[in-house]
Amino acid sequence: MKLLEAWHKSRLPYKEVVFRSIAEEKGRMWWGGFGKGQLAEDAQNDYELTKKALRIAKWDKSLVAVFCVIAAVIPFTAQFFGSPVIGLTSAVSLSLAVTFGFTALYAIQTLSSFVSAESCALLSTLPINQNDFSLITLFSFVRSVDYIVLGAILSQVIMVTYYTWSPVAVLTMLVASVANAMLAVAVSLWFSRIFTKNLSRSGRSKKSTVLRLFFILMWGCLLLGVSLLISLPYYIVPSLELVLVGSDLLVSLLVCLFHPFSFGVTVANLATPLVAESTALFGGISLVAYLIVAVFAGRWMIKTVKQISTGTDNKTARVTAKDFSIKTRSPLFGYVVKDLKLSSRNPATAFFFALPVLETLFVSLIVTNFEVLRASTLLVSSFMGGIFVLLMPLALINAEGTGLEF
Repeated sequence: MKLLEAWHKSRLPYKEVVFRSIAEEKGRMWWGGFGKGQLAEDAQNDYELTKKALRIAKWDKSLVAVFCVIAAVIPFTAQFFGSPVIGLTSAVSLSLAVTFGFTALYAIQTLSSFVSAESCALLSTLPINQNDFSLITLFSFVRSVDYIVLGAILSQVIMVTYYTWSPVAVLTMLVASVANAMLAVAVSLWFSRIFTKNLSRSGRSKKSTVLRLFFILMWGCLLLGVSLLISLPYYIVPSLELVLVGSDLLVSLLVCLFHPFSFGVTVANLATPLVAESTALFGGISLVAYLIVAVFAGRWMIKTVKQISTGTDNKTARVTAKDFSIKTRSPLFGYVVKDLKLSSRNPATAFFFALPVLETLFVSLIVTNFEVLRASTLLVSSFMGGIFVLLMPLALINAEGTGLEF
């Protein structure tokens, strides 16, 4: 089978994955009627439900791709927001960090259905051999994040080209952006496999519970970071630039250990040497190490997708229930606990319940660390917080409907 033909056929499993990932969240289905007027009485049949799910997926992915491009460009525009420092090192690092977060947290919504046993059900009915089957499945995996990854890579490369006009720096930025995207998708695929195993077995291990809590907190931090994105260049770029290229050699070396700061130091130093030779060397070594990790992550993703296509990836380990004690509680408290548990099993709504704590923490850190707080930060933070508070009842209602189905 030719690659172009396999790419066209990959729409079938991709549509299946998209439909399953969105159909699990019936509370979001009203987005499918956007711009379509009043839905007919029979709009809940399978055909209409599929069309609405695909419209939701197209709208969501396009919106996230546009927002990801904007988030990738904003760190490079510090001088337009009143920042006293124009730092390419911190701009590259922050741009990679933000796009890493958005790519990973968007992909995990779709990939949670991709790793399930039913993701290739329709594709398996076609008369194709196993190699073509695996290739089509791999392309459907790529379709899940194609707009977002391409937009982030192109925007970062264009901004580095505009500021440096250095072919070596631009090529390094291209490699760094590709590696950053591969690591982000690998992390999301890993989390998706964990969530799928939790949903398909009767028990939940302590390790998986801790990882899920970490994911929820990470998602909440990223969404709250959206409210601070406008003031990102003004507050964070100068401080981060001072840490990366400052006189404290030990701090700079420690920061270069972590992704994506090693990428930022290397790219900026190739354009204009600003850091010490030891820091530049250490950053280059760290960059090579992360590139090797990205290569192994890419090979692991290809292997995992192949296992998914053959049905050998889903291995369920069930835990025998031993504690059969029953604790009676008030009905209202029982309903609240049930809704929270059901909503927390859905990655797309779980972060709502960590939002109040995270918002209080963010505001406290900002107030204690900055003497002057821009009005735009407070206004946008309040606006984003209000939106999430309004959406929280929708998440609870969705959980209530799911609970009644059991």
